[in-house]
Parts: sequence; C-alpha cells; structure tokens
Amino acid sequence: MEYTGLTLGEFLSNDEFRDYKVLCGKKGLCRTVNSATVMDAVDIENWIRGGEIVMTSGYIWKNSPKDFLKMIEKINSMGATALFIKLGRFIDRLSPDVYELSEKLDFPIVKMPVERLFLEVTEPVLTRIIDRQAVELRHSQEIHNSFINIVTKGGGVQEIIETLAILCGKEIAFYDAILDRISTSSYVEDIESLRENYRQMYECRPVNMDGKFLGSIINLSQTPFGQYDIVAAEHASTVLNLVQQKSISKIQIEKQYRMNFVQDMIIRNIKTREEVFRRGKVFGWDLKKEGYLCVIVDIDDFKKQYLKMNTITDSKKINFSIEQIFSFTQQMITEYYSDAMFTFLSDSLTAIIPADEEGDKSDFLMKMLQEIRLKIQNETQFTATIVVGCVQKDIMNIYKSYQQAQKCIKISRRVFQRNHLMYFQDLGIYLFLDSFQQTDDTKQLCRQTIEPLLLYDKEHRTQMMETLVTIIDENWNLKQTSEKMFLHYNTLKKRFIKIQEILGKDLSDTSQRIIIELIIRLYELNSLL
Repeated sequence: MEYTGLTLGEFLSNDEFRDYKVLCGKKGLCRTVNSATVMDAVDIENWIRGGEIVMTSGYIWKNSPKDFLKMIEKINSMGATALFIKLGRFIDRLSPDVYELSEKLDFPIVKMPVERLFLEVTEPVLTRIIDRQAVELRHSQEIHNSFINIVTKGGGVQEIIETLAILCGKEIAFYDAILDRISTSSYVEDIESLRENYRQMYECRPVNMDGKFLGSIINLSQTPFGQYDIVAAEHASTVLNLVQQKSISKIQIEKQYRMNFVQDMIIRNIKTREEVFRRGKVFGWDLKKEGYLCVIVDIDDFKKQYLKMNTITDSKKINFSIEQIFSFTQQMITEYYSDAMFTFLSDSLTAIIPADEEGDKSDFLMKMLQEIRLKIQNETQFTATIVVGCVQKDIMNIYKSYQQAQKCIKISRRVFQRNHLMYFQDLGIYLFLDSFQQTDDTKQLCRQTIEPLLLYDKEHRTQMMETLVTIIDENWNLKQTSEKMFLHYNTLKKRFIKIQEILGKDLSDTSQRIIIELIIRLYELNSLL
C-alpha cells in the first residue's frame, strides 16, 4: 500500500511543537512530510528528494539575503515541504521579500526556537511517519481481508460493490466491460443512461488486467474519493479483477462447449435425437422446433494472406481482422435471428439458423447476408464467400445443409472466385456438371470446342469469350446483352456471327446452344483449359 502522508499542519498540531510559529506560507500546511534534514551547505537543493522539512540556523545566509531568496525558490521547486529557521541567532528577522516569496509559492517558513535541537524535529517526524504507516497498513489489511472474504465465500461483483460502498460511505457502481452491464450498491432509476454515460457523469477508476480494460468503479456521490476511499477502491479493483478473470474463463469455456456441440451436429457426430435435445437444453436451445439451415461465411484468400506474413505483427493484424469479421458477423446474424448457433474455424464461421421451408431463400435472409458481405468488403482487408444450405426440417439432418453449403463454397470459388453470395438451390446446372467435370472426355470436349475462341481472343485482343458468356447469361437475348455490355446492337450482332464462325457452330440451333452452354459452364466451373 502507498503511504498516504502526514501533513505539515498535522505534524505541527502536536503539543511538543506549540512554540513553533508559522511565519508565512500557511496555505502550504497541507504539504506532506516524509523526512527532515539539516541544511549546512549552499547547494542543499542538490540533496532534496521531496517531502523534507529543511532546518537551518541561518548562518550561511546571514550576509546573503538575495541568495537566501534563491535558496527558497530552489528547495521549493525540488519538492521540499517547509523551511524551519532559528531566528535570533544569526538572522534576526526575515525580510519583506522573503514573506512575499513564501506567500507567492505557498511555501511554509516556520520559526524554530533557538534552544531546540534539530534532533527534536527529526525524531518526531520519523516516529509519526512510522506510526502513520503502521495504522494505514493495518487499515489496508482490514480492507483487503474484507474483500478476500467475499471472494472465498463465492461472492461476486454485487457483494464487492456493496462492501466498497460501506467502506467509503458513498454510493458505488461498477461497469462490467465483459458483460456490458452496470451493478450498483443501491437503486438507480435510469440504469441504461448510466451505462452509456457514466464516464462523462461521474468519477471513475478503471479495472485493468495486462492492459485489457475489464470495467470501471464509479463514484455515484457528489463527494470525490478521499485517500482512504482510493485505498479501498484499489483493493476492490484487485478482487474485481479476480472475479472478472473467473467470469472470462467461464464464458470462454461455455463458448467452447457451444462450438463443440454445433460442430458435432454439422459433422453428424451425434447419434441420437435425445442427446441433441439434452445438450441443447444446457445452452437454453430448444432444438425440437422444425426447420434449420446452415450458413457459412468463408474468408477469401485467407491462406494467401498468411503466406505473405513476415513478422509477428503481420500475424496479429490478420488475426485481429478475422476476429473483427467473426464478431460483427455473429452480432448481425444474432440481431436478425436471436436463437442462431455458431462455430468457428480458422477462416470460416458456420451458423445454424432456425428457418421455415421458405427460409433458405427469403428476402429477409438474403438482405442480411448481403449486408454482411458488403460490410466485410468495405470495412476490412478481406472479402468473403457466403453460402447457404437448404432448410432441413429435423435438426438431426442439419449436417445435410452443412454439406450443401460446403458444396456451394467449392463451386462458387471456381465460378465466381470470391466475394459472392450463393444459395445451394441456385447451383442449378453447376451442381449437375460438378459430378463429371474432371473426366478426360470432358476436358477434351472443352478444349476442342472452346480453344479456338480463346486463341482468337489472344491473337486479336478481342473479347469473344466474354461476349459469348454474357449472351448465355442473358438467355441468348442479344438486345439485353448489348445493353449489359454497353455495345450497339448491330455491333453485338456482328460479333455473335463471328463467334459462330470461329466455333464452327450454328447457334440459332437449340441443340447446338445447349451443348455450347454446357461446355461454357464446365469451363467456368473449373477452367479446364
């Protein structure tokens, strides 16, 4: 515990110093006395450490009144508490300049009886400081024991705050940064306003651990904390730190259990419905409802970013960004679906969302996921591929929705590469093609069909392949394609004729169109050439 200090006024109030007279600088009587020293050299300021009563007979200054003034300024600036001088021995009286300077600096100058020994000041100073420290240490220990007893008996934040309020004689509150809530020693009408504005409204003392902010002790009274109140608050801060660490550990353990449970469900590591219901009930989840789907938010190019790392700082920045993405993604999903369940891997978040049969394609869900995708794109260094599996009526089948979502990621990355939102039920022809895309016959067919068009683009620096893909995307509607590509209709029509010549296909023929479209989708799916 830090020594709170004996003031000069308290020291001089003892009977043994009744014949000592404060000549000037009385406003400085609140200064703290830490020791006493005798001045016997002109450079005494070099030996000042702060808090000293400096005693002198005045001998070295008897013929140097200006140097005496400079000495007062110097020892005051070095933190000396006061000057005790034996007037009537070498200096009869202080000059008006000394009085003026003393009052200006609030630096006390005390007349010390000539017959008194300097030792008669030094010994009481040391004795009283030791006695004062002993009292304060005893008081500190009592406070410490009060708070430790609360913790050892299983008490929490509320009991600590109530005890601190009694010790300080003040109304006290505590802002819990872990749970974002306020605990108070007595009733507060507008607790929400207090939670949001306590820093601006009241005196606060932060509770930190290893530089991490855990909360604030708040003085709700109009009277500021005194020295003993601060001591009590420091002890309260120590045990609040312990309680908060316990709370953090509990939250982390429960979070891990929740994540493990969700992982078990999506990888089908739970065999019975009863086990699902029982484990879900522990976390307050009613899993007997009908309708659940999986959403996966997968960070694009995560592994590439890691390969670029050169320092620990780079790693910390990337991890911070990922944590930030997961945090606001979970928050946004929870705002829409309060009973959503989550688990995390190094570069992806999986959410199980309760939904009806239309939930996997609802405007509500699509809007929310688009907001998340754009927020990741605009506010972080990453983008994300977000995918949605189909609704499963029974929670036991949620693994199917998860597998569908994983299939979406695989195909979306091949076709759209990154920063895309895809629903499993929108895979369409891509899902059909994915099953046989890697066969040698398929690769050969793609090469024979598409390669002439790619070679033509490379040789003539044209955009024939891009044009053909856009035409297919627009359902072979040339007018819509021209508008999308910002081309004149006649220009696009001529380009379409040229594409047919290069491919050697008549694309007015429906069967030829189907074949070309399938080949183009295969090409998009895996860039087979």
